[in-house]
Amino acid sequence: MGLRLAAYAWLALPYDGLVAAMCRFDCGWYERIAIGGYGADADWGDYGSYPHWAFFPLYPLGIAALHQLLAIPALAAGMLLSALSLCGFVIVGARYLRDARGVFHPALWLVLVLLFPYGFFFSAVYTEALFAMVSAGSLLALQARRPLLSAGLAALASATRPTGILLTPILIVDRLAA
Repeated sequence: MGLRLAAYAWLALPYDGLVAAMCRFDCGWYERIAIGGYGADADWGDYGSYPHWAFFPLYPLGIAALHQLLAIPALAAGMLLSALSLCGFVIVGARYLRDARGVFHPALWLVLVLLFPYGFFFSAVYTEALFAMVSAGSLLALQARRPLLSAGLAALASATRPTGILLTPILIVDRLAA
C-alpha cells in the first residue's frame, strides 16, 4: 500500500503534490465540515452558502479527530484516515472472505483491492475506504454470530454513507432466521 501511495505521490508532482491532487470534488466539503461543522457561512467561498446535510458525519468526525490529535492539516488527516481505513478494509475483508469461502488467496484479494480501476478512491479524501471497512466489519460480525456488534457497525456505515442503511434488511433477515 505504501508503494501505491508513493506512485500516486510521484504522479501528483505536477498537481501541487499528493494531498492537493487527491482532493477533488467532495473532499472540500469534508474538510469544511471537519474544521467548521455543518453551519453555513460565507468564509468558505463556494462551500459556504450551500447545505452540508448531504455529507454524513462519521468521516468528517474522523478527520477532525486526527486533525486535532496529530496537529496535521485536515486534508492530510483525511488521507491518513482513508489509508488506515483501507488497511482495515483489506484485513477485515480478507477475514470475511476466508471465513465465508474457505478457499481463499490473500494475495489475490490484496491485488484486487489495490489494483481495482477505481481503487484510488480508497486513498483519496472520500468516505469509500471507511464505508467499506465498517460494512465488511458488520458482515463479518454477523457471520460470527455477533448481532449487536454487527448492528453497531451497520449504524456506523449508515453514519458514513446513505447506502449503509442497506445493511439493515440483512440484519433483520438474519435475526428472523435465527
